[in-house]
Amino acid sequence: MGNSENAARCHGPSEAPNADEGNGILVQIRGDYVSDAMRLLPEPTSEGQQQEVVTEVEGFGQARFYARVNKVRHHKHSHLYWAAYWAEAIWQP
Repeated sequence: MGNSENAARCHGPSEAPNADEGNGILVQIRGDYVSDAMRLLPEPTSEGQQQEVVTEVEGFGQARFYARVNKVRHHKHSHLYWAAYWAEAIWQP
């Protein structure tokens, strides 16, 4: 049933670039570490604000997270929050 002969040939490496390449090591870090890093940042005051924070991450040592403030709106209410957009391991000799 089906065309398993044709399907077997379509599982090779993709020619399309990885959508997550623009995030550094952020996609490899567990969410609880990212969340802990965002909690270290001050209360956001304006949309577009950017900041970085360094914290310890299991498996990577120290990592630097880059974050920006985003705004979410629901009817008349809006909320500012930090969102990580890049992370990199900090090399230590």
